[in-house]
Amino acid sequence: MNNLAQVLTRLQQFLGSENVITEYNQVKSYSTDWRGRYQHLALAIVLPHTTEQIIKIIQLCSNEQIALVPQGGNTSTCGASVPHQDVTRPQIIINLSHLRNELTIDEQNMSITVSAGYTLHEIQLFAAQHKLYFPLSIASEASAQIGGLCATNAGGIHVIKYGCMQSLIMGLEVVTPDGNI
Repeated sequence: MNNLAQVLTRLQQFLGSENVITEYNQVKSYSTDWRGRYQHLALAIVLPHTTEQIIKIIQLCSNEQIALVPQGGNTSTCGASVPHQDVTRPQIIINLSHLRNELTIDEQNMSITVSAGYTLHEIQLFAAQHKLYFPLSIASEASAQIGGLCATNAGGIHVIKYGCMQSLIMGLEVVTPDGNI
């Protein structure tokens, strides 16, 4: 399958057409970093809802030599969440904002299990509802998503006391570049 239109059709088949964005202005907004310093258009934006969908996206794009750019809330200030202009093959942004199927708390162990699409603010509020405190705090907490915070090892204003994001993680479930969990 060397035709990019066929790839988009396959993505729409297993994600639903509403979860594959190809309209120019929408693609442009996802393809521009938060500060407007980096911009290179993606072929499309895909919005998976499940780990299984992510696996299918990765496998299809790997087979077709399409680069994937993972994206959370797109609040990064270093351009890491948008396509890179020096990549010679097509790029698709895999935005994890719809990956919101897990938000549970284990009060006895004082831990939260959370999907990548939840914002930091939502997690802080959820912890507070259970009389717990999630210490990470950054300026973009209303839109920064936990997946991106993990990927960038975010620090924030309480980093000296509580450590950066890696200090707050007990474990991760990830999909590897070959499509395995």
